[in-house]
Amino acid sequence: MALSRFSLAWIMVANLASVAWAGNTFIERDGVVSIEAEHYTDRTGRWHPVREHDAVPGGPQSSVKAMKIKSGAFTDNLRYAIHFSQTGNYRVWLRGRSQGKVDELRVLFRPENRGQSDSSVFNISLPLTLGWANQLQSIRVEQPGWYRLLLVKGKRSKWHWDVRDSERSVDKIVLLREPSITPSGDGPEETINAGSQPVPESTAPLQSIETNEVWELRDGYVVIEPEPIVTEGWCYRDQPSGFTGAGYRIWDPCDDREDDVSSRGKGEPGVEPEPPDTWLTIRLRLKKAGRYRVDLRNYHSATQPEIECRIGRLDEDGLPEPPFYRSGDSLNDGPGFSWLDWGAPAFDLKAGVNTLYLVGASPSFAVDRIAIYRDGDAAAKAKALNPETRDSLPTETE
Repeated sequence: MALSRFSLAWIMVANLASVAWAGNTFIERDGVVSIEAEHYTDRTGRWHPVREHDAVPGGPQSSVKAMKIKSGAFTDNLRYAIHFSQTGNYRVWLRGRSQGKVDELRVLFRPENRGQSDSSVFNISLPLTLGWANQLQSIRVEQPGWYRLLLVKGKRSKWHWDVRDSERSVDKIVLLREPSITPSGDGPEETINAGSQPVPESTAPLQSIETNEVWELRDGYVVIEPEPIVTEGWCYRDQPSGFTGAGYRIWDPCDDREDDVSSRGKGEPGVEPEPPDTWLTIRLRLKKAGRYRVDLRNYHSATQPEIECRIGRLDEDGLPEPPFYRSGDSLNDGPGFSWLDWGAPAFDLKAGVNTLYLVGASPSFAVDRIAIYRDGDAAAKAKALNPETRDSLPTETE
């Protein structure tokens, strides 16, 4: 019996291999451990990559990759596996920034083969602008071997005016054997373990499912059913009826708080999306660069007077490119399934592979179909927005 297009898509997802993310490990070299925060061994919770701007007085402004957390629990952590050859006391230096005067990060450090109760625990306050924290905190390495260092969100500044959680970003972690000097600039060269030390199984990151489907734009448009896309932030639903494919995706957020930029006007750009575990990610292949518009066939009930989501683009490093855009529906077409009422954004896409992402903003924002069409091309738009148009299956799985 021939398989339907939807059955084929689900089989593709079910057969994806479960692969471990190749987390980095680090070594102490001549009394120095230097770690770029985004090169973590493992990540749990709402930490996510960003670009931080490093302004040099009187000079040009550059950007660095960093890891950021805003709202989140104590269990949300960045974990780094480190091998030490030299024992002794090591001074802990963090390069980053915070939103409040005394917003803190909590540091936990222990031997890899010991329990959490054996951890050294302390807090470090980050500066308001990107730079090195100037607090004096040290850790003790009693024996050579593997250790783990965790970063979690510490207490929030009582001086910060906003009642919502303030943000903390970490660019670099440096451990210097005492007596040590104060790091300057962006600190010493990173000391990644390039195979010189065998890694114990206990440092391995958790298993995760990854997918590399690519959709190709043809005749100026592409139509995508989101059900087969692997994501942790969007749940599958098949009720009520009226959807175009095998069902639809509904955003299931960790919380419904919005950040400062999310209150901007309809369709206006913002800067900071939600963390990656809430993204619905789409990879597109173009033969020729052009400007393309994104529209969503969404579901809304009569009890939801207005719903919205965010649409943005990722750069080659998987980091969000500002801006992202507010897009939504105001029930102009009544309850049920319909295309966006406002904020269908246009992106200048390059030839080759481009990556877009969707993240919900209103609780229970639902996506039935994603239409992407060449801006200003009436025929491509009509074809893409016609619910009778067949959806496009991924043209390549790398």
